[in-house]
Amino acid sequence: MPAELEHFISDHVSTIQPLFLAANLAEWEVATTGSEDANQRAAELRSRIMRIYANRAEYERLRAWDADPPSDPALARQVHLLYLAYAQGQQDEQTIDRLTALEKEIQSAFVNFRGEFEGRRLSDNDLQKVLNTESDSGRLRAAWEASKQIGAQVAERVRAAVELRNESARRMGFRDYYAQCLALNEIGEDRLFGILHELEQLTAEPFRRRKGELDVALAERYGLSP
Repeated sequence: MPAELEHFISDHVSTIQPLFLAANLAEWEVATTGSEDANQRAAELRSRIMRIYANRAEYERLRAWDADPPSDPALARQVHLLYLAYAQGQQDEQTIDRLTALEKEIQSAFVNFRGEFEGRRLSDNDLQKVLNTESDSGRLRAAWEASKQIGAQVAERVRAAVELRNESARRMGFRDYYAQCLALNEIGEDRLFGILHELEQLTAEPFRRRKGELDVALAERYGLSP
């Protein structure tokens, strides 16, 4: 079995590695230029990657290997991680197509977003400059609200993507996509929230003090009462 496993892993890496590299480069180009051609390439590459991990036959092979792992701990760990990745990717063709289209539309909306501020359309960077340098609280609020206008533009598509992911997760026996992601990334939900609760308790008072100092400083800057 080890030779068969090593061959499977080697083939998988040689197939998936260039796809991930090309997808990441395309997504970087989208983020830095807003190029629709790059967005299309990124969507096509993401779709190809998703289809690899959706392969049911390979998923079943990995599940069997994971249930009876090899004695080599490093090889067993590789098998387990691949099994988790394929478990995360179990989706039908229609779901993959719809998710890819939604993610492409959402990405395009974000990178090309221009908020309306004082009758002008400004990029996120330009709005951030206003937020960093303006001293008039009314203009600051208007700039902040302009930066949030993207929410209304993508809300419906984001909700649709969330529901698609939740449906896929439920078909795999999970409560929702959030629970699936935690489980398949080997993160215990109860333990995670326990840590977060402990962090909240430990940081609440230091945060309150620092927030008070910040409120005073900002009030002085903008001529307001803290």
